[in-house]
Amino acid sequence: MKRQKTRRKFTKEFKEDAARLALADGRSTSEVAEKLGVERSCVDRWKRQYLEQLGAQGSVPGTQNPMTAVEMASEIRELRKQLRDSELQREILKKAVAIFSRD
Repeated sequence: MKRQKTRRKFTKEFKEDAARLALADGRSTSEVAEKLGVERSCVDRWKRQYLEQLGAQGSVPGTQNPMTAVEMASEIRELRKQLRDSELQREILKKAVAIFSRD
């Protein structure tokens, strides 16, 4: 006898919180999904819907300059990339200083 899977339902607040977690703090979608016990594709969809909802409102609430949510997400990705590059450069410089200070 086949056992039918029951479909889990999540509240709008839960979905929005999951989307905010995935957008904030540099957490990956996979980390958020694992922490909440849901599929990564669900968190991706909720994040996309949340950004679309914010974009429809015109700008992200609580910010001084009016940016759409999509622009904000794009800027966050760019800033994270710049941060990774800077951290890599810093590590290289630390190693170079250690090498030259040995002599």
